[in-house]
Amino acid sequence: MSGDHEKPAVGRPGGQGGQVLPFPPANDPGGMGSIEAFDRLINTFERSARRWEMIVYPSIIMLIVLAAGAFFFIYSLTRDMRGMVEAMQPEMGVHLGRVAESVSQLTTSLDNMSRNIDTMRMRIEAMSTDVGKISSQMVYMQNLQVMTQQMADMNQAIHVMTAHTDSLRWNMQTMNRQISRPMSMMNSFMPW
Repeated sequence: MSGDHEKPAVGRPGGQGGQVLPFPPANDPGGMGSIEAFDRLINTFERSARRWEMIVYPSIIMLIVLAAGAFFFIYSLTRDMRGMVEAMQPEMGVHLGRVAESVSQLTTSLDNMSRNIDTMRMRIEAMSTDVGKISSQMVYMQNLQVMTQQMADMNQAIHVMTAHTDSLRWNMQTMNRQISRPMSMMNSFMPW
């Protein structure tokens, strides 16, 4: 047995030293190593395909579920929008008619405002002329200072008169008090 030379298994453990050879040995006369290499390639491809199946199939299912959810969402959104439009549509014509009426009234009001502003402009020009005349006649109002001084003197005289009237009131009150006591005594003797 030690003299026999065993062929190493290609693609499978258990060859010389338990190793797996990637290619058939060059001294393989029967070509059995190439079949084993092809078998190993098929096994590797199947294992790789199984790994991809574990990733790709669930991903495809999730993509289908997401597409169905997106379709349902878009369908619900368009249905709700249609309901809103149908709810607003009957009143929309009435409201647009009112808007058109309001715009025509606004145009009329703006025309009236334009006319009124033009009238105001003419009146302001007339007022400007009148103010010019008043300012030219202000020169003749120099006597206003004299009149102001005389009014101040009159005001002071009225204050003095007010003080004297108050003094007169006080004197009359005092006299009333002094006469009323003896007179009340005299009234008791009078027959009337």
